[in-house]
Amino acid sequence: MNRFERGIKESFSVPNPIKKEEFIKKFPKPEMSLSKFVISQIPYVSKVTWALTILMFISVFLAPRILGVKVTWFISGLTPLMALLAVSESSRSQKYNMAQLEASTRFSLRSLLLARMLLLGIVSFVLIIVSVPLGTFYGSFRVFETSLYVITPFLLSASIGLYIVRSIKGNNGFYMVSAISLFISLIMFMGDKYFGFLFLSVGVKYWLMLFMLLLVLTIVESKKLLNNTEDMTWSL
Repeated sequence: MNRFERGIKESFSVPNPIKKEEFIKKFPKPEMSLSKFVISQIPYVSKVTWALTILMFISVFLAPRILGVKVTWFISGLTPLMALLAVSESSRSQKYNMAQLEASTRFSLRSLLLARMLLLGIVSFVLIIVSVPLGTFYGSFRVFETSLYVITPFLLSASIGLYIVRSIKGNNGFYMVSAISLFISLIMFMGDKYFGFLFLSVGVKYWLMLFMLLLVLTIVESKKLLNNTEDMTWSL
């Protein structure tokens, strides 16, 4: 290094920072609890999803006055549609090719997906909690049986839907999930008239086994969807 270069270096040398750590500690740290993070995702869920969800809640409260003892079939037919909304919302970033954009935001795409799945899962749980007592009180089944008939179709639609949106990209997967969920709903809606043999008391144990199997599958597929989020982002 010659004299000229040494002079420039000395003239533009950066002094060592004084009380750097104390200065940094003065800045407020942005913190957000899990509950606040989940609530912050409410505006980002589709307005159509919220509108249909509200309509489902209204339908659940009005159904007993209109349908009487047949309310159980109506409620059990609604839950696959609630699962459809939850699954479609979980795959909305992929469907509209927004995954890369959301992945570049403050929170990871996996965190956003988890928050929305948790949010809609809570809403679905509330719908089920409200539906089971109404179905039991006005329907013709005991609370345990009503719970199985309401929750199992939800889990069936959710587990199949999560597998499809993870395996089939784009609108094709969404259309397939919609068709399957509507088919499950149709079977439950017509259960009293055409599929009564599926709801005999001797079959409750098989419903319980199916419920447990579908619960495990739904959890497994949810974890797989979250674990595949990063790969999904770069494959769009």
